[in-house]
Amino acid sequence: MRLREHSGRASTFHYGTAEKILAHGEPTRGEISAEGSRRRLRALAVMGWTLGEISERSGLHRRTLSAVRSEEAEHVKAETARVIAALFEEIGMDFGGADVIAREARARGWIGPLGWDDVDDLEEMGEPVGSEEPDHIAVARVVEGGGAAQGAVPLLRASEQEAAITALAMRGHSNGEIARRLGVSTRTVLRHRHRLGFPARAA
Repeated sequence: MRLREHSGRASTFHYGTAEKILAHGEPTRGEISAEGSRRRLRALAVMGWTLGEISERSGLHRRTLSAVRSEEAEHVKAETARVIAALFEEIGMDFGGADVIAREARARGWIGPLGWDDVDDLEEMGEPVGSEEPDHIAVARVVEGGGAAQGAVPLLRASEQEAAITALAMRGHSNGEIARRLGVSTRTVLRHRHRLGFPARAA
């Protein structure tokens, strides 16, 4: 499906996103607060999605997305907000693959998808990534699914790495095997094992 923006540039728009937007009904005219859209874009950054990828998937200008995410824009068109909300619903729990973007977003204290009870509640402060409980689903994907050895490995925070290392160490995996599962160095595994009180094992 192709949409043409105000600039006249044709952009690719995914059918799944379009269907979700239509499910929300016809967009209202005028502008609304950009805060909900900003939270969603920042949460996508935490998950490793670049503005370029978001622009390609949504059909929105990268400049528009950047202005909303950076607080340059205080208001956003209702239609734009609906597009961002639909895309967030579609890919918000998937890792985009840009590890550098994810780390930068977390360093800025941006809040991930699991940090919000209601992302549109303007009175809610949200929980920064560093204060979230370990994502046990992501940990289980590494422990049970093979992690990097089977393809893309979820981006784990330190607490999640330690949870995965604990589970794998208790199953008798070596440092090298654990490192391959997590997609990290053996030195990182050794450091976590020392903190956790596990005896070092041969690679």
